[in-house]
Amino acid sequence: MRNIILILCVLMIMAGSLYAAFESRGIGGRAIGLANAYVAVADDATAPYHNPAGLATILRTEFMFAYYNQFNLASLSSYYVSYVKPLYKLGVLAGSYYRFGQVRPYNEEVTGLSWGIGIMGTDALRFRIGTGLKYCKITYADGDALDIYNGLGVDFGGLAVYYVKDINTLVKFGTDIKYRQVPGLTKDGFTTMIIKPGISATYNNQAMLSAAYDLDSKTVSTGVEWRPFKNKIAVRGGYHRAGGEESAGTFYSIGGGFNLLSWELHYAYQFGADIPGSSAFEMSTHF
Repeated sequence: MRNIILILCVLMIMAGSLYAAFESRGIGGRAIGLANAYVAVADDATAPYHNPAGLATILRTEFMFAYYNQFNLASLSSYYVSYVKPLYKLGVLAGSYYRFGQVRPYNEEVTGLSWGIGIMGTDALRFRIGTGLKYCKITYADGDALDIYNGLGVDFGGLAVYYVKDINTLVKFGTDIKYRQVPGLTKDGFTTMIIKPGISATYNNQAMLSAAYDLDSKTVSTGVEWRPFKNKIAVRGGYHRAGGEESAGTFYSIGGGFNLLSWELHYAYQFGADIPGSSAFEMSTHF
């Protein structure tokens, strides 16, 4: 009974403000372990989701599968699959698929094609840009009827990478812009624009601090990561506060991961004072 009540409450929130649900939960065990403070990191196959400009930092072909179980309820789970292919001087191309929920009572699907490239810079300062085209599909069960709404979206991302040689620190400034339009979903159609800037700093290629801010929802996310033993293992944690709320919009995250040969595995757990825990997992390989 408690699980049913929780699902109904979440779906009521979605119906009242679809932006709060649509592509706003985050993806990837590493990113969620950093409380989604990832817009200025985005150096793996989750870049099409977090910041397409981050694709330009990927040098090898990469495949990723990620799973996120929100509140440990199957009906609030999401899946993400991405394939990234460097094209050398032509940039980096990626195809991705994201799905949240079940066909009943609510389901989101986003299929995308993204591209990122480095455009200019020096040895100390480099700039990268990226974009993505998305096909969006929302399925909503209204009683016995099943309503399906289709729409389009576009992403724009930017990333500035600055190396501070004196302290051996890599600083990144990133911005991600998501625009989604799904006609017919609401009376006037569903349109949203999400703008999220962020910053990260990595010392000695081991210790990283990151932060991000959602301008619309006023969500603040911060994360910390430590990767000792030549980046073979990682431990991380994060803090997320949505809209300045003290309880319901606040949660913490912890996680870790390791890489072995060409494989990486990452896991994260989210928890808060008044909400059940959530789990995130990702597996990727490069070749």
